[in-house]
Amino acid sequence: MFRTLKDLPLTADTPIKKAIVKSVFEDTNQYMKDGVLLRQMVNEIDSIDLGSYEEIYALGDIYETILKDLQSAGHAGEFYTSRAVTDFMAKMIEPQLGEKMADEAVA
Repeated sequence: MFRTLKDLPLTADTPIKKAIVKSVFEDTNQYMKDGVLLRQMVNEIDSIDLGSYEEIYALGDIYETILKDLQSAGHAGEFYTSRAVTDFMAKMIEPQLGEKMADEAVA
């Protein structure tokens, strides 16, 4: 399942929810040995309203807190600009194809 989610094909018409799922799973590894726990996790993730700014913000905040608690998180432990912030930046800046934008506060 994780491999499938990592390799979801994306196009310009891909719904944002699908793109978010691919982004979340790109650098993950599945270490759960209990399928019941995995099912519970999937149910919880499925209940999140990815169209709600408040829920996305809370999810990003929880994720950052977990990363801070992990001492050996590897690549996943790098700081990133949360999805809510990057979406807001893109909405305000309205970059055109070929242009780049950056959050210099985290550089």
